Amino acid sequence: MIEPLNSLLSQWNLDVVHFKKETISPNIYRISTDKAVYFLKNRIETSLLERYEEYSLTQYLQHKGLNVETPVLTKGNDPFVEKESGFYSLYGALEGETKEEFPISMSLVFSIGEYLGLLHKLMSTYKSREEPIEWNVFFYLESWRKERHHTQVGAWAKKNFFQYDEVLSNYKEMPLQFIHSDFHLKNLLIVDNKMKGLIDFERIRKAPRVVDVAYFITGILRKQAGEGKLLFIEEFLKGYENKNGLTPHEKDCLPYLILILLLQYSFFYEQRGFTNVVSKLLTCIDTLQKRRDYVETFKTF
Repeated sequence: MIEPLNSLLSQWNLDVVHFKKETISPNIYRISTDKAVYFLKNRIETSLLERYEEYSLTQYLQHKGLNVETPVLTKGNDPFVEKESGFYSLYGALEGETKEEFPISMSLVFSIGEYLGLLHKLMSTYKSREEPIEWNVFFYLESWRKERHHTQVGAWAKKNFFQYDEVLSNYKEMPLQFIHSDFHLKNLLIVDNKMKGLIDFERIRKAPRVVDVAYFITGILRKQAGEGKLLFIEEFLKGYENKNGLTPHEKDCLPYLILILLLQYSFFYEQRGFTNVVSKLLTCIDTLQKRRDYVETFKTF
């Protein structure tokens, strides 16, 4: 349950007489005053150091000219208010609208690729305040497989999923840098069919940058309608390359990282009882593993 809004918002000197709240999700409130619109977000599974890191990183990105969501400082010059129920941060609304779901156009997916390429280029030069948490996709996959080896997805993976020892070896050689780690459609701000901003830096992690790339592509494979999904992936990667080229090593690893993330989604939805979603995901993985043009897609752009 969110703390009383009057008490929280007074920490930012907001005139509580003139705001109205609209519940967007259990942990996010839209706050409208007579002067501006804000979003109040309750960060639960996080730490004090991570909240300071979010402010430091997003301020750095804004200084470099990137339009990103950054916390508004309180009267005490902190980027959050800490309560028993978690950390509360206030964010000014940015220009643009999020898209709730696919499909998206070719021109938009190219623009998204460009934005992510520029984001990674800037994040690669950011100096962190503290040693960040690493997002190791292989560690999480092995945790899922160990925990759910007896389930439908666990048995399917043991029989049908590719052997990824070589991919893991290549992955370990890739440099780590800050990534967004939650780069999906609902966190992207769109203006006139182009990506103009990014929100929700709660889960910033260190990992090879190609993980962010793979994460977004899983959304295309899971939700983009129609048969031409590989063409959308190619267009997204062309946009990325226009701002920040991937190495041959990363291109070789990328199609297999995508399969690994899709398998993790399969375990996740199986755990929650969404059998229809699981069936579609496993079919998607199986189809991609058998398509010769799937891996080639990542070598041609």
